[in-house]
Amino acid sequence: MSANAILGTLAALGDPAAIRVVVDTLGAAVRHAQDRVTRSALKALGAFGPGGGRRTVVDPVADHRHRRAHTTCRRRRAVGRGR
Repeated sequence: MSANAILGTLAALGDPAAIRVVVDTLGAAVRHAQDRVTRSALKALGAFGPGGGRRTVVDPVADHRHRRAHTTCRRRRAVGRGR
């Protein structure tokens, strides 16, 4: 069974206890650039309504993207200095 199918099943169950699993899956999908799983996780969170996991999702995902962009920028600067 794929991650997409599992996320769809969790969303269909509608159990708020599943939100943590969906959020963790979303974080891993973003870190590993798995776009399809990211979309499925976001869709699953949407099934829990407007407040479904908002605070546990937005901050970690935004923080990861900020750290990733900052690290990439630092690496580019370091490479540029070495030339």
